[in-house]
Amino acid sequence: MDQPTSNAIHCQCGYDRTGLDTDALCPECGQLDTKQTTKKSLSEAWRTSTTRRGKSGFVLAVMTLVVGLANSALAIYMMIWLSSPGYKGSTAGLILIYPPLIWGVLQLPLGGLALSACMPHKSLPRNEAELRRYSLIFTAWGLAIPFLVILVVCGGVAS
Repeated sequence: MDQPTSNAIHCQCGYDRTGLDTDALCPECGQLDTKQTTKKSLSEAWRTSTTRRGKSGFVLAVMTLVVGLANSALAIYMMIWLSSPGYKGSTAGLILIYPPLIWGVLQLPLGGLALSACMPHKSLPRNEAELRRYSLIFTAWGLAIPFLVILVVCGGVAS
């Protein structure tokens, strides 16, 4: 069975109209409405990427996501450690400054670099839109998750 092409033109009924004239009616349903499927999987978007800018933006976005998840886990671990019974020292609460520092000093610049590499630019071809979309999603999640966790952790400490 053949794999469908990534830029296939389909009728509303699902018939593949790739070889037909654009003004021709669909042989299946008789409609003229078409839809173009441009969704690519992540691996296909990576393989078809032709510029270093697009790939480096994606790598930076993945790094932002990984650091964000690690920072979130660190904040949760610190909160659990602080709330567990036992004496931790008079300055033990100062460890809660690390997640916001990591977010501000490491994640925000990394996310900014990822976003600047992913933004549409004249050197970035249009066929890289799918890789750019994945990069933007990963960067957004990488910056938002730790921010929300830090707010919850700091809110839990304040109350």
